[in-house]
Amino acid sequence: MNVRLRGLAVALVVLATVSSAAAQTPPTMATRPHADATRQVQGFNIVLVLGETQLGSGVEGSEDIPPGARKALNDMREFLPYKHYKVLDTQWTSCCAGVNSVLSGQLRGIAAGRGGSSFVDRQYSFHLTVNNNSQGLSVRFGLNDGASSGSRKSADIVEATRQMELMEREDLKDKISTSELQVREAEKKVAVGVLPQSELRVMQDKHASLVRQHEAVSRAVEGSHAPSRGSIIDSSFIMQPGETVVVGTSRLGGDKAIIALVTAAKKTVK
Repeated sequence: MNVRLRGLAVALVVLATVSSAAAQTPPTMATRPHADATRQVQGFNIVLVLGETQLGSGVEGSEDIPPGARKALNDMREFLPYKHYKVLDTQWTSCCAGVNSVLSGQLRGIAAGRGGSSFVDRQYSFHLTVNNNSQGLSVRFGLNDGASSGSRKSADIVEATRQMELMEREDLKDKISTSELQVREAEKKVAVGVLPQSELRVMQDKHASLVRQHEAVSRAVEGSHAPSRGSIIDSSFIMQPGETVVVGTSRLGGDKAIIALVTAAKKTVK
């Protein structure tokens, strides 16, 4: 896959401060005809990546970076200070039915919790506007905080959801306490030979499952209270069918940042 940097727009964002940069195209490309560039595109693959200068964040993610995205990140190593990358989410969207296309979707990411000492799950929305250009594909990419005022649910629904999550968390907490006592009693019975080890293992697995559920609900509750950051990335650039572009970064604080990459997948020639 062909990867070039001329479509780069790196936006370093702290909290709600957003900047964008239009990509520059070498003069030698200006005379090439690209009026039908959108017809050559099968779709766009958007990858949301966590960049870290050090390992050990505890944030879940895949180390399996798509080849095009990995090459784009390697090509940008002089400009990006991050040494380690994890894929938070990817989204494929078909394109392009016409000369002009507007695409949108959701991406799962993370956000800094209150105080900035921890990270919580966060849903982001993206929009992609694609047009033909004399130099190729004219693309505008935007990434927005799903909890921002422009896309959040009504206050009543948000509060109702929060109350349900709080109730679920307390219920799980009680179940965990009960399960913990049951496991301790079972361990005593296994020690004296009146309970088989297999039954204890089932109870331990159930207890571990309850703990995981409680942790997931707690992250959701904390995420609903994480500060909203509104628009995260807003970049305009020129790219060619088959290219992967690093469109922008958004700092989370410390040594971490969210990085968005876009690939214009070229149609397969039969």
